[in-house]
Amino acid sequence: ASVDTLPAPAVQVALPPYSLGKSHYRQFRIRVRIENLGDIESQNIRLQIPVLSRLDSPYQVIESETFSLEPVEITQEGFYSRSAHFLISGLSPGETASINITYKLVTYPLTANFSAYSGASSSAVEAAFLQPSPNIESSHPEIAARAEQITSGARDDLEKSRAIYQFVRQHMRYDSNAACRNQGALTALREKAGVCEDYAALFVALCRAVDIPARQVNGYADPKGTGQRWDQLTQTFPLRGYRHSWAEFYLAGAGWLPADPTMDISAQDLRYFGCLPYCSHIAQNYHDHSVRIRFQGGRLAATWEEELI
Repeated sequence: ASVDTLPAPAVQVALPPYSLGKSHYRQFRIRVRIENLGDIESQNIRLQIPVLSRLDSPYQVIESETFSLEPVEITQEGFYSRSAHFLISGLSPGETASINITYKLVTYPLTANFSAYSGASSSAVEAAFLQPSPNIESSHPEIAARAEQITSGARDDLEKSRAIYQFVRQHMRYDSNAACRNQGALTALREKAGVCEDYAALFVALCRAVDIPARQVNGYADPKGTGQRWDQLTQTFPLRGYRHSWAEFYLAGAGWLPADPTMDISAQDLRYFGCLPYCSHIAQNYHDHSVRIRFQGGRLAATWEEELI
């Protein structure tokens, strides 16, 4: 007797939303130093220091976080931000105190697989990344109108975000001396000039205006875009001058993906749209906060440095 062999049922294999390249380790350190410049003792000194956020960006993982002085508490703030709170009992005139916060980071090159995008709307994302926020004036009529104009022919969020990215690259002129720099998305749209923070803010605001979740990422980047100068450090590498802002946008089925229009200023293709080709970025937060100090007596001054070690 013969047995009919039925064809195996088709198996739907989910595509990975992105691919990660070879990892690199980074030792990142925050150093805060306070000094009593007064002529009487400072007492009951309370410091609130922003620390690395618990980011869910897929191209960076925090392996460890250590403190030279144990914090009294660590608080969670908006946009996944965190602050460590420290207490120093007192500093005599001329006396100094330092707090070091050290991280072991794993960073990855990332390339999005846009085929994994489902085409659905992104409804499961935290609402804050769809709403206006400081310097992200996504509900302003000028931002809303321009976003609608840019995306009028786009069929889905992927096409919309790509069109917005192209617009920001072409609309903006990088000018580190521009009087309008670091003043937010609306100013960037109007003035057409600025720095990385303005590029990122404008991209984020335009995305949110058409209901694409987006957020600004603050941190550091190698201006050459390779990160090679950080790969084999033989001495401490101060990060002053390497401060950078870029963006991330969310696609259903693909998740949070990077977009760095500043890095693509002179490129012929969209190399940094949904892609970080090298381990060139160190993400710190989605919203900047400042060091805060409260104390009694004396006169305190604080300095803040960030470096790779």
